[in-house]
Amino acid sequence: RESLPASILPFSARLITTEERPAIFEKNKQMENFQRRFILALLGYAVHKGVDSQRLCELSGIDLKELQLDAAIRYDGASINSLWKNAAHLSNDPLFGLHFGESMQLAAVGIIGQIVQTSNTVEDALMNAGAMTPLITDIFDMKLDRGKTHFTILFLYDKTKAETWPFAFRHTADYLSVIVVHEMDGLLLQKITPVAAQLPYQLSNQHEYERILRCPVRRSTDVLSIELHNRYLT
Repeated sequence: RESLPASILPFSARLITTEERPAIFEKNKQMENFQRRFILALLGYAVHKGVDSQRLCELSGIDLKELQLDAAIRYDGASINSLWKNAAHLSNDPLFGLHFGESMQLAAVGIIGQIVQTSNTVEDALMNAGAMTPLITDIFDMKLDRGKTHFTILFLYDKTKAETWPFAFRHTADYLSVIVVHEMDGLLLQKITPVAAQLPYQLSNQHEYERILRCPVRRSTDVLSIELHNRYLT
């Protein structure tokens, strides 16, 4: 029986069939600008929510045409903070980052393909996703801590940057929390259910967080994490 090419198999099958993959961070001048693609996806979601993209960019100090035309463009923390702040304000959605994550797939920023190509197991996929987090944000890093029965996805953050850019911190934290849960659905081809989540800030709508993250959510002092059963790694 002829087997399907690995390039068109679902991720769970490719974990078994693909034997050789490149290192995740090969030095390549053509490496995609994930931050730019992420911002374009954010703008697209804001437009879906009824926001004028030109006005959102103007308020945030971003030249929309330059963003669309310059594949190498990068933005500093202040600009990204302003973008999140204005997106939430203009859309009248204080949970903009959470809902953006719910609506989006990492394929939209080109990341899921990179993760698939460089992963042999689901655990590898999560580790590689963590390694790629800084390509989108310089506030967070992601770490996987595995125990006997459960594993925890930890989002480690720069406290100084979190205080300096509070809107980027809060909305990006919400976004990362939900995108990990929803992308694991696609990696495993099943709907996963985390054990619990912790967020280091007051929740304005706990029911909405628990609906989207599918688990109890509580406030912590400074920990941002999602706990899951080890069966998802096997």
